[in-house]
Amino acid sequence: MITHYQITLLPEHETRIFPEWGYHLYSSLLSLTPHGFGERMHSNGVTPLSSCITVQDKQVIWHVNLLGADSEAVLAPIIEQQDRYWLRRENQSLHVNTMQIEHIDSADTLLQLPEHRTMKLRFLTPTTFKSDGSYVNLPSVPLIMRNLLNKWNGCFAEVCPIEDEDGEGIQAIANGLRIAEYRLSSRDYLLKGQSIPGFTGELTLKCRLDGFHLTMANLLLHFAPYAGVGIKTALGMGGVTCK
Repeated sequence: MITHYQITLLPEHETRIFPEWGYHLYSSLLSLTPHGFGERMHSNGVTPLSSCITVQDKQVIWHVNLLGADSEAVLAPIIEQQDRYWLRRENQSLHVNTMQIEHIDSADTLLQLPEHRTMKLRFLTPTTFKSDGSYVNLPSVPLIMRNLLNKWNGCFAEVCPIEDEDGEGIQAIANGLRIAEYRLSSRDYLLKGQSIPGFTGELTLKCRLDGFHLTMANLLLHFAPYAGVGIKTALGMGGVTCK
Protein backbone atom coordinates (compact mmCIF):
# COMPACT_ATOMS: atom_id res chain seq x y z
CA MET A 1 0.00 0.00 0.00
CA ILE A 2 2.69 2.53 1.09
CA THR A 3 6.45 2.13 1.02
CA HIS A 4 8.49 4.91 2.63
CA TYR A 5 12.20 5.37 1.96
CA GLN A 6 14.53 7.62 3.89
CA ILE A 7 17.72 7.73 1.85
CA THR A 8 20.90 9.50 2.96
CA LEU A 9 22.82 10.82 -0.04
CA LEU A 10 26.38 12.16 -0.05
CA PRO A 11 27.19 14.83 -2.68
CA GLU A 12 30.34 14.12 -4.65
CA HIS A 13 31.34 17.79 -4.39
CA GLU A 14 30.58 20.10 -1.49
CA THR A 15 27.96 22.63 -2.53
CA ARG A 16 24.93 24.48 -1.23
CA ILE A 17 21.84 22.26 -1.19
CA PHE A 18 18.40 23.62 -2.09
CA PRO A 19 14.91 22.13 -1.61
CA GLU A 20 14.59 22.13 -5.41
CA TRP A 21 17.00 19.20 -5.49
CA GLY A 22 13.90 17.17 -4.67
CA TYR A 23 12.65 17.80 -8.20
CA HIS A 24 16.02 16.97 -9.76
CA LEU A 25 16.22 13.71 -7.80
CA TYR A 26 12.70 12.82 -8.93
CA SER A 27 13.73 13.46 -12.54
CA SER A 28 16.84 11.32 -12.07
CA LEU A 29 14.71 8.49 -10.67
CA LEU A 30 12.20 8.69 -13.55
CA SER A 31 15.05 8.50 -16.07
CA LEU A 32 15.68 4.95 -14.81
CA THR A 33 12.09 3.75 -15.38
CA PRO A 34 10.58 2.12 -18.49
CA HIS A 35 9.48 4.39 -21.32
CA GLY A 36 6.09 5.97 -20.69
CA PHE A 37 6.00 5.25 -16.97
CA GLY A 38 6.28 8.93 -16.00
CA GLU A 39 3.32 9.88 -18.20
CA ARG A 40 1.21 7.11 -16.70
CA MET A 41 2.12 8.27 -13.20
CA HIS A 42 0.65 11.71 -13.87
CA SER A 43 -2.34 10.58 -15.93
CA ASN A 44 -5.12 10.77 -13.30
CA GLY A 45 -4.26 14.05 -11.57
CA VAL A 46 -2.88 12.38 -8.43
CA THR A 47 0.68 11.08 -8.67
CA PRO A 48 1.13 7.86 -6.62
CA LEU A 49 4.44 9.10 -5.24
CA SER A 50 5.67 11.92 -3.05
CA SER A 51 9.23 13.01 -2.45
CA CYS A 52 11.16 15.81 -0.81
CA ILE A 53 14.57 16.48 0.65
CA THR A 54 15.90 17.80 3.93
CA VAL A 55 19.51 18.50 4.85
CA GLN A 56 21.44 17.14 7.82
CA ASP A 57 25.19 17.53 8.41
CA LYS A 58 25.82 18.43 4.74
CA GLN A 59 24.01 15.27 3.69
CA VAL A 60 20.85 15.12 1.61
CA ILE A 61 18.01 13.20 3.27
CA TRP A 62 15.68 12.10 0.49
CA HIS A 63 12.20 11.07 1.57
CA VAL A 64 10.38 9.00 -1.07
CA ASN A 65 6.90 7.53 -0.62
CA LEU A 66 5.41 5.02 -3.06
CA LEU A 67 1.63 5.14 -2.80
CA GLY A 68 -0.01 2.03 -4.18
CA ALA A 69 0.90 -1.19 -5.95
CA ASP A 70 1.65 0.30 -9.38
CA SER A 71 4.37 2.68 -8.24
CA GLU A 72 5.76 0.08 -5.83
CA ALA A 73 6.05 -2.56 -8.57
CA VAL A 74 8.13 -0.34 -10.85
CA LEU A 75 10.03 1.98 -8.52
CA ALA A 76 10.82 -0.14 -5.45
CA PRO A 77 13.31 -2.44 -7.26
CA ILE A 78 15.04 0.57 -8.83
CA ILE A 79 15.31 2.52 -5.58
CA GLU A 80 16.54 -0.47 -3.60
CA GLN A 81 19.25 -1.35 -6.14
CA GLN A 82 20.47 2.12 -7.07
CA ASP A 83 23.74 3.24 -5.44
CA ARG A 84 23.96 6.77 -6.87
CA TYR A 85 21.90 9.44 -8.62
CA TRP A 86 23.07 11.97 -11.16
CA LEU A 87 21.78 15.54 -11.03
CA ARG A 88 22.40 16.94 -14.50
CA ARG A 89 21.59 20.56 -13.72
CA GLU A 90 23.99 20.64 -10.75
CA ASN A 91 26.58 18.47 -12.54
CA GLN A 92 26.62 16.51 -9.30
CA SER A 93 26.61 12.84 -8.39
CA LEU A 94 24.94 11.77 -5.13
CA HIS A 95 26.08 8.53 -3.52
CA VAL A 96 23.59 6.45 -1.52
CA ASN A 97 25.03 6.16 1.99
CA THR A 98 22.14 4.65 3.99
CA MET A 99 18.56 3.61 3.32
CA GLN A 100 15.71 2.99 5.74
CA ILE A 101 12.53 1.32 4.50
CA GLU A 102 9.08 1.34 6.09
CA HIS A 103 6.14 -0.69 4.77
CA ILE A 104 2.49 0.07 5.52
CA ASP A 105 0.46 -2.84 4.22
CA SER A 106 -3.07 -1.58 4.88
CA ALA A 107 -5.12 1.35 6.13
CA ASP A 108 -5.51 -0.54 9.41
CA THR A 109 -1.89 0.33 10.27
CA LEU A 110 -2.74 4.04 10.19
CA LEU A 111 -6.12 3.51 11.86
CA GLN A 112 -4.40 1.77 14.79
CA LEU A 113 -2.24 4.80 15.55
CA PRO A 114 -3.34 6.80 18.61
CA GLU A 115 -6.08 9.34 17.97
CA HIS A 116 -5.15 12.91 18.89
CA ARG A 117 -7.12 16.09 19.38
CA THR A 118 -4.06 18.27 18.89
CA MET A 119 -1.71 17.73 15.96
CA LYS A 120 1.20 19.85 14.75
CA LEU A 121 1.99 20.01 11.04
CA ARG A 122 5.50 21.09 10.12
CA PHE A 123 5.97 22.06 6.48
CA LEU A 124 9.55 21.10 5.58
CA THR A 125 9.59 22.23 1.95
CA PRO A 126 7.65 25.00 0.19
CA THR A 127 3.96 24.16 0.12
CA THR A 128 1.11 25.65 -1.89
CA PHE A 129 -2.38 24.83 -3.12
CA LYS A 130 -4.22 25.64 -6.31
CA SER A 131 -7.79 26.91 -6.43
CA ASP A 132 -9.67 28.21 -9.49
CA GLY A 133 -6.43 28.18 -11.46
CA SER A 134 -4.48 30.34 -8.99
CA TYR A 135 -1.84 29.46 -6.41
CA VAL A 136 -2.91 29.74 -2.78
CA ASN A 137 0.15 30.09 -0.57
CA LEU A 138 -1.63 30.24 2.78
CA PRO A 139 -3.07 27.08 4.36
CA SER A 140 -6.61 26.63 5.59
CA VAL A 141 -8.23 23.60 7.19
CA PRO A 142 -10.56 22.91 4.22
CA LEU A 143 -7.67 23.13 1.73
CA ILE A 144 -5.51 20.75 3.76
CA MET A 145 -8.19 18.16 4.44
CA ARG A 146 -9.70 18.14 0.93
CA ASN A 147 -6.22 17.82 -0.54
CA LEU A 148 -5.43 14.82 1.66
CA LEU A 149 -8.76 13.17 0.85
CA ASN A 150 -8.16 13.63 -2.89
CA LYS A 151 -4.70 12.12 -2.57
CA TRP A 152 -6.04 9.15 -0.59
CA ASN A 153 -8.80 8.36 -3.06
CA GLY A 154 -6.53 9.06 -6.03
CA CYS A 155 -4.09 6.41 -4.82
CA PHE A 156 -6.30 3.89 -3.02
CA ALA A 157 -9.75 4.16 -4.62
CA GLU A 158 -9.70 0.52 -5.68
CA VAL A 159 -8.61 -0.95 -2.35
CA CYS A 160 -9.97 1.28 0.44
CA PRO A 161 -11.73 4.44 -0.75
CA ILE A 162 -13.13 7.05 1.60
CA GLU A 163 -16.63 7.65 0.26
CA ASP A 164 -17.65 11.32 0.11
CA GLU A 165 -19.38 11.98 -3.20
CA ASP A 166 -21.22 15.11 -2.09
CA GLY A 167 -18.28 16.57 -0.15
CA GLU A 168 -20.32 16.90 3.04
CA GLY A 169 -18.19 14.43 5.00
CA ILE A 170 -14.89 16.23 4.47
CA GLN A 171 -16.62 19.56 5.12
CA ALA A 172 -17.89 18.23 8.47
CA ILE A 173 -14.36 17.13 9.32
CA ALA A 174 -12.92 20.51 8.34
CA ASN A 175 -15.58 22.28 10.42
CA GLY A 176 -14.43 20.30 13.46
CA LEU A 177 -10.80 21.37 13.13
CA ARG A 178 -9.27 24.79 13.69
CA ILE A 179 -5.82 26.29 13.36
CA ALA A 180 -4.88 27.17 16.93
CA GLU A 181 -1.30 28.36 16.36
CA TYR A 182 0.92 28.99 13.37
CA ARG A 183 4.41 30.18 12.44
CA LEU A 184 4.66 30.41 8.67
CA SER A 185 7.03 32.12 6.26
CA SER A 186 6.77 32.79 2.54
CA ARG A 187 9.07 30.53 0.53
CA ASP A 188 8.99 30.22 -3.25
CA TYR A 189 9.95 27.03 -5.08
CA LEU A 190 11.85 27.31 -8.37
CA LEU A 191 10.56 24.72 -10.81
CA LYS A 192 11.39 24.59 -14.53
CA GLY A 193 12.27 28.27 -14.54
CA GLN A 194 9.05 29.26 -12.77
CA SER A 195 8.90 30.61 -9.22
CA ILE A 196 5.95 29.03 -7.42
CA PRO A 197 4.76 30.95 -4.34
CA GLY A 198 4.59 28.82 -1.23
CA PHE A 199 5.16 28.70 2.51
CA THR A 200 7.11 26.76 5.11
CA GLY A 201 6.76 26.61 8.89
CA GLU A 202 4.34 24.96 11.24
CA LEU A 203 0.78 25.09 12.47
CA THR A 204 -1.18 23.38 15.23
CA LEU A 205 -4.62 21.91 14.61
CA LYS A 206 -7.15 21.51 17.43
CA CYS A 207 -9.92 18.96 17.01
CA ARG A 208 -13.42 18.94 18.49
CA LEU A 209 -14.67 15.94 16.50
CA ASP A 210 -15.92 12.62 17.84
CA GLY A 211 -16.56 9.13 16.57
CA PHE A 212 -16.15 8.41 12.86
CA HIS A 213 -15.18 11.98 11.97
CA LEU A 214 -12.42 11.99 14.60
CA THR A 215 -11.12 8.69 13.23
CA MET A 216 -11.13 9.97 9.62
CA ALA A 217 -9.43 13.24 10.57
CA ASN A 218 -6.65 11.34 12.31
CA LEU A 219 -6.33 8.88 9.41
CA LEU A 220 -5.86 11.67 6.87
CA LEU A 221 -3.45 13.62 9.06
CA HIS A 222 -1.39 10.49 9.76
CA PHE A 223 -1.35 10.00 5.97
CA ALA A 224 0.00 13.51 5.37
CA PRO A 225 3.73 12.74 5.90
CA TYR A 226 3.52 10.00 3.27
CA ALA A 227 1.39 11.84 0.71
CA GLY A 228 2.65 15.38 1.23
CA VAL A 229 0.30 18.36 1.34
CA GLY A 230 -0.68 20.60 -1.54
CA ILE A 231 0.40 20.40 -5.17
CA LYS A 232 3.55 19.06 -6.86
CA THR A 233 4.37 16.76 -3.95
CA ALA A 234 6.14 14.34 -6.29
CA LEU A 235 8.43 17.18 -7.35
CA GLY A 236 9.74 18.09 -3.89
CA MET A 237 7.03 20.45 -2.63
CA GLY A 238 4.70 19.91 0.32
CA GLY A 239 6.96 17.78 2.50
CA VAL A 240 5.41 17.64 5.96
CA THR A 241 5.60 15.95 9.34
CA CYS A 242 2.63 15.48 11.66
CA LYS A 243 2.90 14.95 15.41
